[in-house]
Amino acid sequence: MSGTLRAFLILIASLSLPALFCHEGGSLQAQEESPEERFKGEWLVSTTGQEPTSIFVFGDDGKITNTVNNAVGTYEILPGGRFLIVLDDTLILGKYTFAEDQILLESSMASPVQQIDITLTQATTDQKNAAAERYNRFVSSYGDSKDKVRPTGNEKLILNNLRQLAVAGQYHIREKDLSKVGFSELVGPEKGKYIPSMEAVAGESYEELEIFTDTTRLSVTTKDGQIINYDF
Repeated sequence: MSGTLRAFLILIASLSLPALFCHEGGSLQAQEESPEERFKGEWLVSTTGQEPTSIFVFGDDGKITNTVNNAVGTYEILPGGRFLIVLDDTLILGKYTFAEDQILLESSMASPVQQIDITLTQATTDQKNAAAERYNRFVSSYGDSKDKVRPTGNEKLILNNLRQLAVAGQYHIREKDLSKVGFSELVGPEKGKYIPSMEAVAGESYEELEIFTDTTRLSVTTKDGQIINYDF
């Protein structure tokens, strides 16, 4: 497992495609609840074949929290059976469908841009505690690794911006069957765009960036001339 992927797993503890959500506390009344209501609550998260290491709480106000590592963010239920989650600057996009007391997700995310199977199941107190213990062991083992070169400061913030653009761009191209997409089609407060806003961190500009079907790197240059590359 690469250091980049391990770092991302520490952030949201393994998330992606297709996901299976089983809500804590038993069956949901699908016929009586809106999609927003069905997402609300607490979910135990694990990747396929792995033990759970995260607990997500979808709140009433569009806020999401991973109670295991205290990551916070926002989520939105979009038209056409789609959802959007931004968790500690990680963008997760996908489609959802409901099945009795389950929510099935097909998701795209970064580090690198990819799709991964995940399963969310209803959680007992013991299972929640076990998930937290596994996460702590995971973080401890990662901290002891020899290949832990990680960006900090402005570079980290810029890479987060580029990562969001990469995920949103590839998702948009795939969903719309396009050959390319530009910054203005992905970022903005308008309905249907994936990223509400994106500000420069160190004088870099994102407006001219375009993503093609075969794009594997996004780059920007800071006001001091530093080139920041995000490979995916």
